[in-house]
Amino acid sequence: MTRISRRSFAKSAAVAAAVGAASSRFVMPATIAAQNAPTEIVFHHIWGTPPGTKEEHRDPIMDVIDLFNSNEAETGIRVVSRTDSGSYAEVLQKTQAEMATGKGPDIVSVPWANINWAREGLNMRPLNEVSDQIDALQAGLRPDVIPLVTVDDQMWGMPYAFSTPILYLNRDLFDEAGINPDDVLNEWDFLLGDAAMALREHVGGPLLDLTDGQWPAQGIAQSNGGRVMNDDNVFVMDSAETIAAMDKIAELDREGILNRSTRAEASASFVGGTLPVFYASVASLKGLREQSQFNMETHTFPVFTGKPRQMSCGGSFLGMFSQDAEKQQAVMEYLKFSITKEAYELWNQRGYMNATALEMPVVPGQEPSYAHLEEGITPETPWPTARGGEYGAMWAETVARIWTNNISAEEGCTQIAAELNSLVGN
Repeated sequence: MTRISRRSFAKSAAVAAAVGAASSRFVMPATIAAQNAPTEIVFHHIWGTPPGTKEEHRDPIMDVIDLFNSNEAETGIRVVSRTDSGSYAEVLQKTQAEMATGKGPDIVSVPWANINWAREGLNMRPLNEVSDQIDALQAGLRPDVIPLVTVDDQMWGMPYAFSTPILYLNRDLFDEAGINPDDVLNEWDFLLGDAAMALREHVGGPLLDLTDGQWPAQGIAQSNGGRVMNDDNVFVMDSAETIAAMDKIAELDREGILNRSTRAEASASFVGGTLPVFYASVASLKGLREQSQFNMETHTFPVFTGKPRQMSCGGSFLGMFSQDAEKQQAVMEYLKFSITKEAYELWNQRGYMNATALEMPVVPGQEPSYAHLEEGITPETPWPTARGGEYGAMWAETVARIWTNNISAEEGCTQIAAELNSLVGN
């Protein structure tokens, strides 16, 4: 299993930075720039404002796109931003339906876990097959992130939204109860200890939200020595280690520590100041900080006593979906631009970890994600085949059932491993 660490990033960054500096400016091929009318490429992603919703906070991705489009007269390219949903799955489902009609978008934000769904079910194109600009693109990236989008020696997109799950906490609630967050959050067993119970009594309800927890479930399993799927695409969540890890979270539910409301309700409770701890991507840092009126801090995920933490990465890469040769070249130019210094300084404010060869400051609050990276993180489970999205959803449903004690960890993990292995043909 591939592991990525901050130390290996540091070794590769010095080499990549010298090359990446050469591509830090935005230069367009004359064949594109000379056109009378701009080539429009549609960028379908999750970071904008979906139709029917109010834009409360402008996302940095819009500033990146606007900066690119400000050079339209020179480049002959215009990016059209589109956000139909804030859900990765819904974006991919809409993309799949459109690709079937031949009218799909040109760039799509694809979660790492859905790389096989996009390759085999959505006709995503490998970058090295459609462009001779691959070396220039890779020069601007840290070499250690490139394997995240490499399958069968082909690069299937550009690493961009690079994250880990972290914990967000309301420090005011901890201080009011006289509780040190480390005494509650450093180890999973601490969440069942005296400090956690005192905090629970103070707030009068659950302490921690892990709803929609399929993503952190992988890191929780790995941190107990388990796996969800091994390197041979065999589902192994029925191991004793993974079962024990899942049961630990179910125990938190049994003791009233785990929040049982919907994800939206939990988010509202945290922002409203009544829920002490909320799990989310490090990329939620900017938005949660802007919405919260209390002293918000971030924290690493707990560990199992005596065992190393090993979280997985999350976020997404930018995949090439255009089937038109001219638009494919335009897409490559946008991808290269988006990791130049002028563009990435804007994107870096979003909260994601730095995936480029550029030197970028650590945004306050990102420290837990970089601590996870230092310890060594793994790629998010790449669910196999064009049905990968379905398989991931099946595991997510099982995790939810286990963590709410609807089914035992042993029964749930054993059943889903057998079912998924049967579907994949293992």
